[in-house]
Amino acid sequence: TLDFQSDYGLYSFNKNACLFLKEIGVKYMTAPFEWSKHEIKRFAEELPGQNLEVVVYGYLPFMETANCIYKTLNQCKKEKGNQKFLLKDRYNTCFPVITDCVNCKNTILNSVPLSLYKEWSAISKYQNLDYRLRFTIENFETTKQVIRQFGMLVSGKNVDSIGDKNAFTTGHFRKGIL
Repeated sequence: TLDFQSDYGLYSFNKNACLFLKEIGVKYMTAPFEWSKHEIKRFAEELPGQNLEVVVYGYLPFMETANCIYKTLNQCKKEKGNQKFLLKDRYNTCFPVITDCVNCKNTILNSVPLSLYKEWSAISKYQNLDYRLRFTIENFETTKQVIRQFGMLVSGKNVDSIGDKNAFTTGHFRKGIL
């Protein structure tokens, strides 16, 4: 049989879905972004033979659009590759946008990255967890800094901050959605 890895977009929110994915050959699952520390703990305890990857850093998708912002503005170029720009809301918060001009869609990212470095002690204790740093719009220096700092965490050293210490979210990690 083939071993597969599922990403965050494949439904795995409850135990039955996880068991089904395991049954059909999914060897590694990526935790849904909506999972709290309680769901991660439950997964690690109830499915000890299943590997789980948890995104611990990154600008997470806030919204996917099925229309092209460039096309709406009559500036469609149908070029291969992704364009990046910012959308500003009424509160002057800027949301990064990654376009897919070939397929006429956009991914709007959260205005600040997820960073679970302060939650490291809660998630690093489980044996069947792997960790993902998800880079999308970061420049070289930020990428290097985040990799270095999470590397320090993994090796047991304390880290005061990751990236911009004032601009991050822990997503649903503390409260969950249910």
